[in-house]
Amino acid sequence: MLGYTNNCGPIGRQTRGTTLTQDKDRRVALKIMVGDKEREVTFDELVLSNNLAQEALVRLLVGKKIFKPEELAKEMARVRKERYRTPQDLPPKDGG
Repeated sequence: MLGYTNNCGPIGRQTRGTTLTQDKDRRVALKIMVGDKEREVTFDELVLSNNLAQEALVRLLVGKKIFKPEELAKEMARVRKERYRTPQDLPPKDGG
């Protein structure tokens, strides 16, 4: 379950009363102001929030028949191929 504070959106995923990010591993991604209080948002919380927003957006677009899930999968594969390279995709190193 995601927690919400004011209109700031999701701030962290809770699992049986504890956050996914333990205090010792806490890496702050950004700080936000909620009313007059500063709140630190961790990378884990930011990733979870982004993932939730993307999933909701895809569900809405598929539900409205803007595109089909198969089209999304095909486009994701194309983007992955454009952005991420394997060692075989890299040009050969020269001898020097």
